[in-house]
Amino acid sequence: MSKLLQVLSLVFLFSKKSSYFLVSFYCLLSKRFKPSCCVLLTIINLVFINVNVFGQTTIFRSATTGNWNAAATWEKSLDYGSTWSTSTTVPSNLDGSIVIQNGHTVTANANTTVDEFTVNTGGTIIVNSGITFTIANGAAAIDCQVNGTLRNAGTVTTTGSLAFGATGLYQHNFTTTTGTIPTSTWNTGSTCEIVGYTSTAVTINASFG
Repeated sequence: MSKLLQVLSLVFLFSKKSSYFLVSFYCLLSKRFKPSCCVLLTIINLVFINVNVFGQTTIFRSATTGNWNAAATWEKSLDYGSTWSTSTTVPSNLDGSIVIQNGHTVTANANTTVDEFTVNTGGTIIVNSGITFTIANGAAAIDCQVNGTLRNAGTVTTTGSLAFGATGLYQHNFTTTTGTIPTSTWNTGSTCEIVGYTSTAVTINASFG
């Protein structure tokens, strides 16, 4: 059993995931602890791996202007934003937070579902005609926070909550159909613009801050 624990600790040591690995490895070789203590430390190591490796949450932020379903539009972080790398996937409501950064315009050109989604001041999300952009109802109080611009020519479905901050701008971009302005919270200073119409009337049923 002791040899097995030593092998396990070596694996943990070279994985460089935690100082716990160093402690358990040291105690096994030095024999300063009883075997029962080494077993306990090994179990702690296993739990740590399950929580921090297999249970990682991927968060996303825009890396450039582009389409939502293009991986090159995004970069990701596995350590809650401490370090970022090029993404090979695109974000959805199954991931952690999603942010469109200042100066970037991301176009939803395929049906998309989001949660923990933020459009920073100076950032823009465009929902193309014929596209459904669903805001899922997650654990956060605000599922979608727009401090930049949401330009909508499709359908924005608010299963969860949508809020426009003081710098937030909603652009209702329809030309021949009325479309639907999504149910939202409009903070003081937020703006709702009706753009694109030439002959179609639209009714706004909303309270603005």
